[in-house]
Amino acid sequence: MLEFPKKVVEVSCGGGHTGIVTSDGELHMFGRGREGQLGRADNIESTATYRVSPQKIETFKNNKVVSVACGGNHTLALVL
Repeated sequence: MLEFPKKVVEVSCGGGHTGIVTSDGELHMFGRGREGQLGRADNIESTATYRVSPQKIETFKNNKVVSVACGGNHTLALVL
């Protein structure tokens, strides 16, 4: 079982990846990212392996993520 040290307020699952929004407005992603859906810009994940533990996405700087929606090969985040 995956333990996560923060309070999770939203989870969205896509075709092979998952997004987690925490109560403090952070976005954490894990799963398949070979199409860039894990939010790591040019750092595309391996086609053979999955990221199995959630990693914080730093793209949003000082903004807070309020919602995440994952689709087949994409992720959308609502940021304030």
